[in-house]
Amino acid sequence: MSSPLLRCIEKINRADEHIRCLHERTQKWLDTPAYEISADMNYYAGEIVLRAHVRREPPSVELGVIIGDVTHNLRSALDNLVWGLTEINLSVCIPKFPPVRSAWRDIAFPIFVSPKKYAPKVNAGKHSKPMGAAKMLWGVKSHLHARFKELQPFCTRPDDPEREPLAVLHELWNGDKHRHPALVNFFLSLAGVHSKWPFPSEKPDWWIREFEIISQRPPGPFEDGAEIGRVRPGGSVISSLPQVEMDPQLSFDVAFEEGPPAYGEPVLRRLTELSQTVRAIIIQFEPEFP
Repeated sequence: MSSPLLRCIEKINRADEHIRCLHERTQKWLDTPAYEISADMNYYAGEIVLRAHVRREPPSVELGVIIGDVTHNLRSALDNLVWGLTEINLSVCIPKFPPVRSAWRDIAFPIFVSPKKYAPKVNAGKHSKPMGAAKMLWGVKSHLHARFKELQPFCTRPDDPEREPLAVLHELWNGDKHRHPALVNFFLSLAGVHSKWPFPSEKPDWWIREFEIISQRPPGPFEDGAEIGRVRPGGSVISSLPQVEMDPQLSFDVAFEEGPPAYGEPVLRRLTELSQTVRAIIIQFEPEFP
């Protein structure tokens, strides 16, 4: 493996270390405990309303900074790839610190959600300059340009390019770099509800073994006190203390805030996907390095 490609792989490995750190910090916070579930009996309807309550907010700033470390390493691995491809294609002396307004400073991995921005029309003339992807790939072998276009969000996910992994990565990285760390909040998923015998003796035959889920909140971020579901006992016995006898099967995590760029998705799952996407792209170009 050549040195330019090795640099890219090491940056991805570093991003994966940050993801593992993020998982450890998140789990430590969830173990505090950070949440609790309340159950309110509606005897008239024969239903039990489950609500989730936040006891400790996620350490959004701390986790956001780690997310920034992940996105920076992944995004720069892609830029380093294009720099490496430029190095092996040109026989001129490569400047380590390109001067201001130098074309060398334009070298980067293109990520565009619009084909018009990827290849904007320019006025013909001897003073016209390359724009869009051409401005970033000017030193890369011409036969590779089509491959870069195939990797663009508007090609891989034309129906919704903003949600494509490269587009999400670019926006997370850009937001962390120029505005603020990524914001996170609770993520909750309700898988089911079981009964729990409150005494240390054997359960009687009449004991409710399952609860029927009548309604259920879709998995995703939630606010304190949000209703997460309504259930009905699966037998004829309805206890006056459902919060003692119920055992909700829940999955708690941290998620990005609602809306772009990550649309409320679980943080660890999304970042792992971004890492895998970048690694696959880097490996795809391995044969181009001598």
